[in-house]
Amino acid sequence: MRTKRQQKDEWYVDRSALREQDSAFKQHKATKTHIKDYSMKHVVEVLWDMNQASIDDRMLILRVDDKEVLLSHDELLRSIRFV
Repeated sequence: MRTKRQQKDEWYVDRSALREQDSAFKQHKATKTHIKDYSMKHVVEVLWDMNQASIDDRMLILRVDDKEVLLSHDELLRSIRFV
């Protein structure tokens, strides 16, 4: 028989199965990541810190399948801030 203190909160949800990402340290050291495409038709990847100029200008490459675009980190964040 459980005591009141051992009972789980009615709002408790086990989120351990949702952990899909690396640790914060690994994410901090990484220079690329894959983004999940929910249509499951494309491979999406973001690359940054390619060279010193890209680090200074905060540029990144967004790659979707075989297409690449060079983007500014600041402009990207500003454009999606209200999403």
